[in-house]
Amino acid sequence: MYEKYKDEDLISAYATMMATSNGISSDLANAISQRGGMDYFKRIMELRKTRPAEIARLKKEICALTSSETNYDFVRNLIASEYLSAADLNTFTKRVFEEQMASLTDKAITQTTFVKSFIGLLLGSIAGTLFWWGILYLFNQPFIFAVPVVFMIGYLIIKTLSGQSFKNPVVLAASLLSLVISLVAGHFLFLGFNS
Repeated sequence: MYEKYKDEDLISAYATMMATSNGISSDLANAISQRGGMDYFKRIMELRKTRPAEIARLKKEICALTSSETNYDFVRNLIASEYLSAADLNTFTKRVFEEQMASLTDKAITQTTFVKSFIGLLLGSIAGTLFWWGILYLFNQPFIFAVPVVFMIGYLIIKTLSGQSFKNPVVLAASLLSLVISLVAGHFLFLGFNS
């Protein structure tokens, strides 16, 4: 559950659980152990409290150095901190580097992104059209509350096929286009069945 959480979100979850139940769940403990263990986690939390500017500086430097052409070793060799031990700095750099690479991959626009988003657009439009037509057919009027559901149908199909989120402009544009096509086609389908 916590594998996709960023470090800040993990710290928030840890603080909330400690404040409310004076303990943490096994899922959270597993996520923390996968990111360097409880000792590392507590040292980073302490550093975030005492030296937030240092954490922000390190994160900014790592993000600036990370690109599709760079690798972890290159970035790690250029990062230094007088407040973190070498092991903690390695773990921290690796976490931020992996998060940044995942973000860059998600935002990358490739030929595969276009092809899979187009296929998702077609399938999402069909599914969205049928859903919107079903709403109109059952209730004999449009419900504005169903429009976000139509959008999510198209978006989830496109996201599943492309493997990229709405942070990618092609995926977002395809999702919005799927929404418009679904609403218009569903309405015409409804009018066709009722005439």
